[in-house]
Amino acid sequence: MALVALDGSIDWYPTPDLDSTPTFARLLDADEGFISLAPTAEFSVERRYADGSNVLETTYTT
Repeated sequence: MALVALDGSIDWYPTPDLDSTPTFARLLDADEGFISLAPTAEFSVERRYADGSNVLETTYTT
């Protein structure tokens, strides 16, 4: 389970278990501890959960 911000960055991701030390921990340090994958050009973003799951799909349109 990961916490994904509105801009698509992964801000909190404990692995392998939910109570493990987080791999990404932007909640603790705003300048470090996250990964962000996004187009370099202007874009719009659409998010939705895949049918019948907790999987968040993010679509960037440039």
